[in-house]
Amino acid sequence: MFLQPMMSRPLVCRLSEPRYLLKVDRSGRRWEEIREIYLEQISGLEALQSQVQEGIESLKMESEHLQHVDDTIRRQREQLCNTFDEFERKQEIFNEKGLWSCLISFVP
Repeated sequence: MFLQPMMSRPLVCRLSEPRYLLKVDRSGRRWEEIREIYLEQISGLEALQSQVQEGIESLKMESEHLQHVDDTIRRQREQLCNTFDEFERKQEIFNEKGLWSCLISFVP
């Protein structure tokens, strides 16, 4: 599951509303300073979100690659086990025939 943006439209900040202007006046900072701080924070969060999305995409690609490697290993292991089982079965048949040959050769 991948993180999807909650909104497809750009974020609109309404810091020019009167309730924010009162707080700006009381804090002693000029609106331009406050605005710059907010814009820097928004920009920083956008950059961080972009890095996270890139990381998610990278992990997705790595996961797909590892899944392919796992499937290949599983198929090779199954083939090797089947070959081993076949060799073991043939060895048992050979041993049984060899044992019977020895027994038959000792019968007077």
